[in-house]
Amino acid sequence: MSIKITHLTSAHPKYDTRIFKICSSLVANKNHEASLVVADSKGDEVKK
Repeated sequence: MSIKITHLTSAHPKYDTRIFKICSSLVANKNHEASLVVADSKGDEVKK
């Protein structure tokens, strides 16, 4: 069963190492779907 997780932040940059690694780890190791929403007005980006 896949769980969808969304992390919202207005205080961290898009590539904050800690948060990006957590989201990546959830996707890789737990077979979850993870989204990181950052308020940086730099547009959308999709990473696998």
